[in-house]
Amino acid sequence: MPSLSFTQGLDVAWLCALALLAVSAGRREESGGPTVPRDIHLAASFSLAVIGVLTLGVWWIGGRGATELGFRAPDLSPLAWGILVITVGVVAAHTVWKTTGSRLEETRARWRSETSVMPERVADLPTYLLMAGCAGLFEEIAFRGFAISVLLGLAGDGTAAYVAAVGAPALFFGFAHRGQGVGGAVAASMWAAGLGAVYVMTGSLWPPILAHILWDANAGVWRWALTEPTGR
Repeated sequence: MPSLSFTQGLDVAWLCALALLAVSAGRREESGGPTVPRDIHLAASFSLAVIGVLTLGVWWIGGRGATELGFRAPDLSPLAWGILVITVGVVAAHTVWKTTGSRLEETRARWRSETSVMPERVADLPTYLLMAGCAGLFEEIAFRGFAISVLLGLAGDGTAAYVAAVGAPALFFGFAHRGQGVGGAVAASMWAAGLGAVYVMTGSLWPPILAHILWDANAGVWRWALTEPTGR
């Protein structure tokens, strides 16, 4: 087996650290933490920013620039547009399905029993939207731009390499959201895989970042709007 260069070794070490962070994030979501939404939002925003800055640091230590990571204009082909639309559509359908008809009360009951990052009051919305922006930017930098680029660099070309490079981070991303239940974890993995495919096809992080921010912001407002009005 060929030895890794310093840059490759550093990349692999940080990739493993990101995987461990995803696992620990899922455990924190299951076991609980701060119970005031605004405290959760601020703590999560800070953690995400640290992860993003460290990821950029590892990337730049390897002598690579922002353009190579994906900060460039996207080449949005019809197929890439289609994958993006399907990804958003599937996750949106799952959200609508669990919040309509008789399932709405069941979903509300689950929301009340969980320590959630979702806003409960109007006053929670500013910090939630800050967290949504940090998640969209820094999670895409780490789990799409960095992780996929490193895995492709190690695995090379070919369909299997691309599937592994997109699929592995998506699985960890879903695992990090397992506190939302099996359905939430599966939806998160599908979401991550779709955004990863768009990133690979367009060579740009901007479509995944913007889709992620807009989706998280919309999900928070949707959750707030459907929460029973007591305590608003």
